Amino acid sequence: MSNKIIQKDRSGIATVLLVIIIVAVLVVAAGAAYVVMSGDDDKEEPEEEKQTLAPGTVMKYDITGIAETPIEGEVTYIGQSAELYFVMLKIPISETMYSVQYDILPKKVPKDAKVSTVEIDFEGGKKKVTLWEYSTPYLLGENAQSKTYIDPSIGLMYKDETTVLGMTIVQVLKEYTPQWQESFEESESIGMTSEYAANYMGQIFNLDIVCIAGCGDDQFGVMIDFSKVGSPRAYFLSDHPQGLPVDAKYTGNEYTLDTIDGEGKSVQVWNILDENENGYVFYYDPVSHNVYRMVLISGATIVIFDLTKKPA
Repeated sequence: MSNKIIQKDRSGIATVLLVIIIVAVLVVAAGAAYVVMSGDDDKEEPEEEKQTLAPGTVMKYDITGIAETPIEGEVTYIGQSAELYFVMLKIPISETMYSVQYDILPKKVPKDAKVSTVEIDFEGGKKKVTLWEYSTPYLLGENAQSKTYIDPSIGLMYKDETTVLGMTIVQVLKEYTPQWQESFEESESIGMTSEYAANYMGQIFNLDIVCIAGCGDDQFGVMIDFSKVGSPRAYFLSDHPQGLPVDAKYTGNEYTLDTIDGEGKSVQVWNILDENENGYVFYYDPVSHNVYRMVLISGATIVIFDLTKKPA
């Protein structure tokens, strides 16, 4: 692949990354709340109030505000840290096909949130819940406004309303199968960060790949943090904290690359590309598990990020 950065237009790196990230608005615009219905008498509640939701919890919910009819989706908790849950989102795109994406669910009150106690109509009557009202940076400087209704004692979320890009997305859970925990041990890999830099249109831009959650089967939730260039974050499941996504496909090709660990390093080429060949290309070392180069492709625009600092 050419090392040149090809300029298709001057719309800016944030717009380029926005095309590549492919963060669907329908999958909770602000990356925030999912809804949990706890008023079903057939569901088991935790024996003690100190218990919280654990990985393995599955929630099915309706999303309105995107299409004429509700869209049914499924959220599965697959990992966590002290600060958040890492979740897998399964959204139907046809009768036989699903879109699988990853996101986070905060365990704590979002920064600068307005917190109050309100009553909501719920199956079986009224219920007092905690309301979080907060603003989250989303697309190219525009904020998403969220209202999240939760029971904070065990981390159950009843309803979420998010307004962004001129639409309000409302989520209400239909059913759920909870798993409970009294405590958990946070992975030592949480916080491991790989730092990258790109020279784009004569300017230096930076991004990080951060391990943010420990998951089952010795896997990890990772975040590609584009916030330094004004775009949303993207989340992936990885077999290693250095962040090669499990959804990436090995092309069968190898490449000789000059890296921070020396010249002429042999790496494998993996990618996540859509039908238009937009997306990510990863230059990966299967021994150290470092991603030495990440290339972002949007049409004729190619942005090359090289590893500048490995995780400590």
